[in-house]
Amino acid sequence: MSTDASNEVRVAAESAASRTSRTTASVAGPPPAGEDNGPRRGLSERNRPLWMLIPGGALMLIIIVVPLVLGIYMSTLNLDQYTLRRWISAPFIGVENFVEAVTTSPLLHAVWLSVSYSLLAMVVTLPLGIAAAVATQNAFKGRAVVRSIFLIPYVLPHLWSPLSGAPCSSPKASSTGGWAWSASIQDCG
Repeated sequence: MSTDASNEVRVAAESAASRTSRTTASVAGPPPAGEDNGPRRGLSERNRPLWMLIPGGALMLIIIVVPLVLGIYMSTLNLDQYTLRRWISAPFIGVENFVEAVTTSPLLHAVWLSVSYSLLAMVVTLPLGIAAAVATQNAFKGRAVVRSIFLIPYVLPHLWSPLSGAPCSSPKASSTGGWAWSASIQDCG
C-alpha cells in the first residue's frame, strides 16, 4: 500500500470513529459542559445549498413549466392556424380538440407509423451495432481504420452540407434586418 493510500485509510477510519462517537453522544444526551463537540452550524449556513437552487428553479419554471401550462390551456381552446394570434379571446371548448384528434384526424395512423418505424430501426440496428462492437473489441491489424469507417456517418453530414448548398446549422443576419438561413459555401465556415 502506498503512503497516500494508507493516509487516506487512516483519515477515513478517524472520520468514521468520530462520527460514531458523535452519534452515541447525541443519543446519550447533550455533551458535558466544557466538552466541544465541533462547530455548530447556523440555520442559514445549513440551508445554503437550498438557496443556491432558487435561480435554476426559477429559470426552469419560466422556460419549461409556464410554456407547458400555456400549451395545455391553449389545447382546450377553439383555435386553428388563423386564430392562433387571438388565443386570449378564443372560446373554451374543453377536450373537444382531443376527441377530434383521435376520431377524425390521421393522428393514430401517424403515431402507428412512428412507433413501427422506431421498432423496425431498433430491431435492425441493435444487432448490427452489437456485432460491430464485439468485432472491433479485440486488437487486430487495421482496427483503427475499421473504427474510423464506423464513424464516417457521424462526420459526413457536416462535410456534405456546405458542398451541397444546403443551409448551414446557424442563421445569419440578412440585409432586410431579419434572420435568414445562409445557403452559400463561404458562409458555412
